[in-house]
Amino acid sequence: MSTISLPTKRPFSWKVFLFVLALLVPATFAVLPYALTLRSATLQADELPLVVIGTLANALIYSVLAGIGLFLAGRIGLGLPFVECRLRKERTGYRFRRVLVISIVIGSVVSLILLGIGRLVFTPLLTA
Repeated sequence: MSTISLPTKRPFSWKVFLFVLALLVPATFAVLPYALTLRSATLQADELPLVVIGTLANALIYSVLAGIGLFLAGRIGLGLPFVECRLRKERTGYRFRRVLVISIVIGSVVSLILLGIGRLVFTPLLTA
């Protein structure tokens, strides 16, 4: 009879959190031109600081959620293995190659399904 081995708990890594934060905050602000374009017709000059403050609030909320997610992932033995290896200056090529093909296949299939749903379901509703 085989035994089941559960993943071990992983400690919270501040290096990984700061790396995720360094990517998350600029990504949050990258949405700002799109948001301003959407509201360009109705945006008043005095509302611009509110949009920037709202973006800062979103960055803060996402940062807290990312920290909670990393903490909880560590409690069940999950994490960001590629990021953790790169931050420890270890080679990640062998791990990367193992998941590359399956990631591309799954991503392509899901993208095609979503495009099909968009065309078949949402396009007729939006044109009506």
